[in-house]
Amino acid sequence: MKKGLILSILLIPTLVLFACGNDSKTYAGVELSTSDYSNVTKFEEEARNLYSLLGTFSIEKDDVDSVNKIVDSASELQGTLGKGMSKDEKKRK
Repeated sequence: MKKGLILSILLIPTLVLFACGNDSKTYAGVELSTSDYSNVTKFEEEARNLYSLLGTFSIEKDDVDSVNKIVDSASELQGTLGKGMSKDEKKRK
């Protein structure tokens, strides 16, 4: 279930950001504006970090600090995704 959640976290916003592309940079075969490209690469980095934290998390072994790291990482990821959304998309959310 964790992997399915992470894959959807990675895939859906990445596709949304790809749809906003202009003709500046190419990422995975899709041309993006420079700002969108920056958002996508930052998003990818943050998503990988969150995936890593979730993959190593153990309820029996980890403490509150580990949970806080996961929450902080997810918040960063949400902030980066929000940067890639237009004002209209944010209103619909």
